[in-house]
Amino acid sequence: MSKIEESLIRHIRAMADIPLFRVIEENLIQRIRDRATMGLRKYGTTLERDDYSLSDWILHAHEECMDFALYLERINAMEIDDERLERFVHAHRDVLAKACLQLETFLDKYK
Repeated sequence: MSKIEESLIRHIRAMADIPLFRVIEENLIQRIRDRATMGLRKYGTTLERDDYSLSDWILHAHEECMDFALYLERINAMEIDDERLERFVHAHRDVLAKACLQLETFLDKYK
């Protein structure tokens, strides 16, 4: 079990008396495990690899952030009947934009 999984499990156990959080968090942990398994199959390594420098990891995270922004833009362009989903997309778009700006600022600082 990775350090990330162990940390998530500790947090889940701390909230175990709240059933909704337990279910949601356990589902997230399973999705993380599934994703890690897929990544290991696809790339032949885990995130615990040591051949990436700090700037490599930051660049990779920045690229993933930009991909996520594109996915949200595509979702936003779709006709959405569910008002709650629309609010969710708009709320996360703002958070994502701030995160991307912070990453860009960080990358610029270390060029």
